[in-house]
Amino acid sequence: MKHKPRLPREITFGERCDLTLTAGIAATDGVEAKLPTFEIRAYNGGPLKVGNFKYPVIVDLQGMQATKKARPALVDHDTSKRVGHTTAVDIQATHVDIRGIVSSVSLDASEVVQSSLNGFPWQASVGLFFPKPVQYLAAGRRATVNGKEHVGPAYVARESILKEI
Repeated sequence: MKHKPRLPREITFGERCDLTLTAGIAATDGVEAKLPTFEIRAYNGGPLKVGNFKYPVIVDLQGMQATKKARPALVDHDTSKRVGHTTAVDIQATHVDIRGIVSSVSLDASEVVQSSLNGFPWQASVGLFFPKPVQYLAAGRRATVNGKEHVGPAYVARESILKEI
């Protein structure tokens, strides 16, 4: 009998994605200051190389959920390194876009904003939870996910919940 590897139910993944940060505007003449905001193309619907998975993982966007409440924006997915929170998560058939605000007063948030102003090329990643185990797509098998045909070996996460960015 062949041993099936035990796969994680939570992942974080990053890919080269656009992270745009807009710096805040200082309060002057009684006008309220605006906090810095960010925009991220968080996922393009394709296969991802994820630690702990032997083959690429494809997250089915039809099964992705994001609660209406704000999700935290963290440095390195560490809850003690807060940057801000999401204000909008837009899950489309082929991609996920996230908008948010730098709402934390932490040193980590300050570093993200100041480094961005200096041109640092930040990369973003998302943390997901899989309520059901991922499906294995055997070598040579085909599956259409997010409007594209994929050939195994790969894993397909049919359901996922956005935890953080």
